[in-house]
Amino acid sequence: MAARPLALTLTLCLSLGFTAAFRSAPLRALTLRRSLARFAGDNEGETPSETRERERREKMVEAVKLERAERAQVFRERRVVDRYVTDGLVRTEFDMEVRDGADVDVYVVSNTDGLDPWNRLAKSRRVLGECHVVVLLPDVFGWESNDMRACADRIAKTCGAIVVMPDLFRGTPWPADAPPGGDGYEAWRATHPEERVAADVEDVVAAAADAYGANSVALVGFCFGGGRVIEA
Repeated sequence: MAARPLALTLTLCLSLGFTAAFRSAPLRALTLRRSLARFAGDNEGETPSETRERERREKMVEAVKLERAERAQVFRERRVVDRYVTDGLVRTEFDMEVRDGADVDVYVVSNTDGLDPWNRLAKSRRVLGECHVVVLLPDVFGWESNDMRACADRIAKTCGAIVVMPDLFRGTPWPADAPPGGDGYEAWRATHPEERVAADVEDVVAAAADAYGANSVALVGFCFGGGRVIEA
């Protein structure tokens, strides 16, 4: 006798479940149609609050586009020394004026799938996308060292970041054929006071972050440059 109430209960539960499912099906279909319409760019059927939110986001996107275009224009107006594309990387050398009025040479390299420093945002990283900058501080052999440039290129290719490497020594690095710490090393170090080097690093970091609208900026250094990273 107990089986009949149990069967009745199961039947009632199943009936209610199917009824709820059938009643919610039109709502799910309406939600799906709206989602597909938005994906296709059709705003028909939006609620007033959804329209306001969409318009707010569109204005925000346009503002970001304008801001980044202005930044890129300012950066392009700097004096470009050289620019070349090889191995899927965009490499650029240019002069950057720092706070004391001096020109500091800068090497910039980026993956062509990321942000091209001299043209526009790549399709894969359009407005509101990610843009990461790595400021690489070289060892005593300077920004033109083959080893340092190979490191910059490797970071750009592996991480998809924009790598910016400044000339910390303003054209007078430690000679490539002399060992660090050898004769005359301390006298050479004295020609590059810590305060001046720190100011150049600060200016380069600020300029790179602003020019590219970076989501993040990382400092990486080797040997002499590593010490400057710790001090930054």
